[in-house]
Amino acid sequence: MKSKHFNIIIEVLFLSLLFLAAIIFDRRIGIVFSLTKATTIRFFSILILSVWAIKILIFKEHKWVRSILDWPVATYVLSCLIATISSIHVYISFFGFYGRFEGFITLFNFALLFFVATNYINNIKAVKRLMVTVCSASVVMSIYAIIQRKGIDPYAWGGVVTWHRVIATIGQPNFYAAYADMAFFLTFILFLFPKSNKPFELKSLLPSVYFIVPILTFVIMIYNLGTSDVIVWYLGFLLCSAFTVLFAYKHDELPQLLIDAIFGISLIIMYTGLFYTQSRGGFIGFFAAFSLFFIIGPKRIIFDNWKKIGLLFLALAIVTGVTISDPQFSLFSRMTGEIEVEDVQKGDSPKIEFQGAAGSRGETWKSGFNVIVDFPFFGIGPEVLKMLFPRYETKLFRFKEAFHVKQDRMHNETLDVPVTRGLVSFFAYILVLFLVFKKGFKTVTKSISQSNKLIVAGFLAAITAYLVQNQFSFGVVAITSLFWVMWAVVIKSDTCLLDEPEQVEEKTLTIDNIPWLLVALIVLITFSLLYVSSIPFNADKEFKMGKTLASVKRFSEAVGFYDKSLAIQPFEGGPITHKGISLINLAAQSKPEQRAKIHKEALDILRFGNLVDPYNADNFYILSRIHFVSNRIGLALDAANKALKIDPYYAEVYLVLANIAKKQKQYKKVQLYYKEANRINPNILEAKEQVIWQLIDAGELDQAFQMVQEIIMTNPKHLSAYRALGIIYKKMGKHKEAQEAFDVLKQ
Repeated sequence: MKSKHFNIIIEVLFLSLLFLAAIIFDRRIGIVFSLTKATTIRFFSILILSVWAIKILIFKEHKWVRSILDWPVATYVLSCLIATISSIHVYISFFGFYGRFEGFITLFNFALLFFVATNYINNIKAVKRLMVTVCSASVVMSIYAIIQRKGIDPYAWGGVVTWHRVIATIGQPNFYAAYADMAFFLTFILFLFPKSNKPFELKSLLPSVYFIVPILTFVIMIYNLGTSDVIVWYLGFLLCSAFTVLFAYKHDELPQLLIDAIFGISLIIMYTGLFYTQSRGGFIGFFAAFSLFFIIGPKRIIFDNWKKIGLLFLALAIVTGVTISDPQFSLFSRMTGEIEVEDVQKGDSPKIEFQGAAGSRGETWKSGFNVIVDFPFFGIGPEVLKMLFPRYETKLFRFKEAFHVKQDRMHNETLDVPVTRGLVSFFAYILVLFLVFKKGFKTVTKSISQSNKLIVAGFLAAITAYLVQNQFSFGVVAITSLFWVMWAVVIKSDTCLLDEPEQVEEKTLTIDNIPWLLVALIVLITFSLLYVSSIPFNADKEFKMGKTLASVKRFSEAVGFYDKSLAIQPFEGGPITHKGISLINLAAQSKPEQRAKIHKEALDILRFGNLVDPYNADNFYILSRIHFVSNRIGLALDAANKALKIDPYYAEVYLVLANIAKKQKQYKKVQLYYKEANRINPNILEAKEQVIWQLIDAGELDQAFQMVQEIIMTNPKHLSAYRALGIIYKKMGKHKEAQEAFDVLKQ
C-alpha cells in the first residue's frame, strides 16, 4: 500500500461527504435535515482527518499545499472564534442554536473542508469527479422535489406545503434553490466539456447504471422504509453514496452521446426542481450567474456547442411555459402577490408596499443595522440572533407575514455576517470573496486551455448564484459546505486543473514501519470524536419523541423523554422549555393533591432554563402562568414583565397580564391587554373575543361584526362567536338574523 492509496481513501470519503450532505435526512429527529447533515459532515470530516493523520505518521511526510487564501480563511475563522468567545451566549455560539446547529464548530468544519479540497482535489480529473458527485446529488434532490410537487410524497412535512413550494432533501425552498443553482452550473460545465471521442463498446454503458442506481435506491427507500428501519435506511444512503462515487470515477468511460444525454437531462431536471421552489432569490441568482458565465466563459466552446445549448434552452423554455401556465404555482404570481398598491387621491403618486416574506425581509434588515451599531466589532455571536432580535424589531415586522416569527438569521448573507460575527469578520469574509473572484477572473483571462476556462467560469457562476440568492436568504450546512469547497477549486485553478498532479516518489507501506501505538491512539481519538459528534443527534432523537407524545396529550411519557434528552445534552434549551410546558399540562390532568408537586417540578426546570438561556422569553411566560395558577400574583407579574422585556411582541404574555389585572380589578388594564394581544396576534381567539365584547359594549357594532365573521370563517363550529353574532344583530335591529345565530347554539 502506498501513500497514493491513502489519497484515494480521503478523496472517496470527501466525495461521499459532499453527496450525503445534500441528500441525507432522518425523520426520527426533530431537526430532520440540518442536524442529520451536520452530523454526517462531522463524521466524515473526522474520518478524513484520521486517515490524513495516519498517513503522515506512517510516511512521516506531508507536503502541505499552500494557497493565497490560507491566511484570509484562517483570519476569518479566528475572528469568528473571538466573536464566539465574546458572544451574548458563548455555549450556543460554539455549538449552534437548536434548529440550525451552525455555531463555531460548523464554521470550523467548513474551513477544514476548504483545506482538504486544496490539498486533495489536485488535478482536473478530481475536479470533474467533484462536479459529477454534486450533479448526482442534485438529480436525486430534484427528482424528490418533483415527487413533492406532484403531491405523491409519502411524507408529510411541516412548515411549507411541498406540493406548492418544494423543499427536496434540504427542508426549505430557498435552501434547495441555492443548491440547485450551484449544481446546475457545475453540471453545465460537464455538459459542455470537450468531447472524449471514446469508441462505443457495450461495456462502456455500465457507468450509466452507476448513475441510475442511487436515484432508484432513494425512491425505493422513501416509499418502502419506515422510521424503525434505521439500519436499512442508512445502508441505503451508503449504497447511494458508493454508486455515486463509482460513477464519478467511471463517467468518462461513457460514449459522448450518452454523456451529453445524462448531463443534459440532469440540467432539465434540476431546472424543473428550481422552478418548483418559487424562490425569487434563487432565480435572480440563476440569471445573474448565467449572465456572468456567458461574459467570461470560453467563447470557442460556447459557439462549438451552440446546437446543444440551443436544445437545452428550448427544453428550459418549455419547462418555464408549462409551469407558469398555472397561476397557483407560478413564480411570477408569487412575486407580484406580495406587492400591494395603496389607493391614493387623484393626482397623487401610488404608494407601493411589500407584504409577506418580501416585506418582512426589509424590516429584518432595518433591525440588523441597529444591531451592528450596538455590537460593531465582533457582533452578538453566531447563532444567537433569535435571543436578541425581538428587542430590535421594527414596529411593522410582525405584521408583514401571515405568521409570527422570531428571526434566527438576517435573511441576507452580507448583513448576517456583521450582525452575528461583527465587522472584523465581515471584512475578512469580503477579502476571501474578493481574492476568489480576483483569482478566477485572472485565470479566465490568461491564455490557458479552453476547457480550464470553462471550469473556472462555471465555478465562478455557481459562486455568484449562491451569493446573489443569499442576499435574500442564508446558508445552511448542505449548501455552505459546497460553497467553501468551490473556493478551493477556483483559488487553486493554476494547479488543480492540470491533467495530473506533480509526480513524487511513492513510499511503500510495510508492517514494520507502522507506528502501531500512535495509530491506535488516533483510532481511539477518532471513535471518541465520533461519539461526541453524535451527542446532539441522540439528544434530539429523544426530544422529538417527547414532542410527539406531548402532541397527543401523553404528558407523563413526554416528560420522561425530555429527561432522557437532557441527560444526554443537559444545556439544550428546547427540552427544558418543553418539559416545563408538559409539566403544566400534566398538572392540569392530575388530581388536586398532586398539582403542587408537579408545579414545583415545573418551576425548578424553568428556573434552570433561565440559567441555561436567560434570553428565552418562553420560560418566563410559562413561569408567569404557573405563578398565576398558584396565586403568586407578584411573581407572576414579575415573570410576565421579564418575558416582555425579552420579547415585546409576545402576545400570550398579555393574556396573563389581562388575567392578573382582572384579579386585581383593574378593568381598564384588562381591556388594554386584550387589545394588545389581539393587535400582535389576531389568531388568538381568547383575545379576539374579548375585544369583540369591548366593541359591542362601546357600540362599535360594524367592527365587532367584521371580527366575528373572521372567527366564523376560520372556526365555523366556534359557538361563542354565534352568541356574539346574535347579540350584534339584535343591537342592529335585525331580529330574524339574530334568531338564526342563536339557533346555532341550540343545535
